[in-house]
Amino acid sequence: EIAGGLILFHPSGVVVGPGCRVGPRCALMQGVTLGSTPEGSPTVGENVFLGPGSCVLGPVTVGDDVIVGANAVVVADVDSACVVGGVPARVLRQRTT
Repeated sequence: EIAGGLILFHPSGVVVGPGCRVGPRCALMQGVTLGSTPEGSPTVGENVFLGPGSCVLGPVTVGDDVIVGANAVVVADVDSACVVGGVPARVLRQRTT
């Protein structure tokens, strides 16, 4: 389920598993994976930027206005308005929207 306004800057290698939900005005860079697991599928909020090579795996929720850094692996819920990065991803800073 993908809402309107999705931007695929460089769509090569983008994987969206079954049951994934993507909110409006999201941007997915090359090599992004939204991966479903037997436990569930990711939900991505509004106005989210997923950097190149990043992965969001399993039944996690990424809040609105989040930036996921390049090659980050998100395996836990992410609050709105923050920047995350690393493996596994952690909050690097809060954003003001």
